[in-house]
Amino acid sequence: MSTVGCHILRFRSLSSTNDYAKNFAEHLLDGTVIVADEQTKGRGRFNRTWTSLKDRGLYFSIVLKPTISHLPLPIFSLLPTLAVIKAIKKVCDIDAYIKWPNDIYFEKKKVSGILVESMSGGNNIKQIVLGIGINLFDTFRLEKKYPDKAAFLDKFSKTTFSKEQLLNAVIKELENYYFLIHSQKLVLKTVIKEWNSFCGHIDKSVRVINKKSCFTGIFKGINDSGEAVILRNSGKIFHYQAEHISLKEM
Repeated sequence: MSTVGCHILRFRSLSSTNDYAKNFAEHLLDGTVIVADEQTKGRGRFNRTWTSLKDRGLYFSIVLKPTISHLPLPIFSLLPTLAVIKAIKKVCDIDAYIKWPNDIYFEKKKVSGILVESMSGGNNIKQIVLGIGINLFDTFRLEKKYPDKAAFLDKFSKTTFSKEQLLNAVIKELENYYFLIHSQKLVLKTVIKEWNSFCGHIDKSVRVINKKSCFTGIFKGINDSGEAVILRNSGKIFHYQAEHISLKEM
């Protein structure tokens, strides 16, 4: 196991840090970080565009090559979200919250999005790419253009911060989790409990949207597979995978 951030590759511009990481993962060290000042084709879940203007945000991907067999994949979807939310608290001193499955919100506006992509070999996870985008500086006043969607940390931060400070804080938090995983001191149930504690819509009404329908229910947290646990009006509990639905807060 290498240290997260042991090798940092920096680019002025990339189409996507995740695409670069996936294309060259075989040749990159475990823990390598790829950072770009801008992304021309940044993307999130469902291949949605992630606006990545030059020097206005923090855009990076991390390549992980876990050496422990039979690790549950959901743990790698949860850990970067926890690392980002803790780093934002430490650097900016604001209490953001998680919106399932892996977005960071503040005052009902999106601050950060995370895209996790994995490559498997046999029954084991071979490589994992964690793509992270964080809105930092609203120089072009995009928040006014998209008042119900985007939030930028410079508007809410209680401290003066730099992009490098936040990058280092996220890397440090993730490295701590990665070490605990490999030392087998961190179990999935503990991670789920911590994730639930940061979720902003536990036991609250949400709108569930898929390709065929839209309905409301109560978000009860996540299960051991990272699926959303929804209590529907019928009184029945349903479990939904992130690739099948999206949630909206009520």
